[in-house]
Amino acid sequence: MVLGPYKAPDGSFVLSMPYPGYTRVPCSDAEDTGMAIGEVLRGGKRFFGRQVVLFEEPITEEERLKIWADELGIKARFEQVSPEQHAKRLSSYGLPADVVIASTELVEASPYEESMLMSGRHVQTEEYLPDGYKLATWVDYVRKEDWSSLIGA
Repeated sequence: MVLGPYKAPDGSFVLSMPYPGYTRVPCSDAEDTGMAIGEVLRGGKRFFGRQVVLFEEPITEEERLKIWADELGIKARFEQVSPEQHAKRLSSYGLPADVVIASTELVEASPYEESMLMSGRHVQTEEYLPDGYKLATWVDYVRKEDWSSLIGA
């Protein structure tokens, strides 16, 4: 898997990335996107020309991986690798060179994503989230997804 864990020979899963496991990568559930778009459209000029952020409380990659493994009853670990090692793994999947380069550069920027998104230049989730609306958490997402094709169940 390009941006997710892969199955190691011992049957465990490894999330191998060119950044530390304590990196907090903001993410959201695609099902919350409709709410966000609706609120932006209703907001009109308030949001014109601004980028809108949509994510629940960011957690570290190690925490995210632990939740995923615990919920699925599998073993998983985070492994920090160099950008070159990351690119080599992606190349081993037969991906075109431009996809390998773009994917590696994308994940190399992950440690800076949270601070950039929280810098004040963007509309923050809490600025438009309707009262009573609960964004899906990582646990919610893991529980509802079908992971069988990835984990081989």
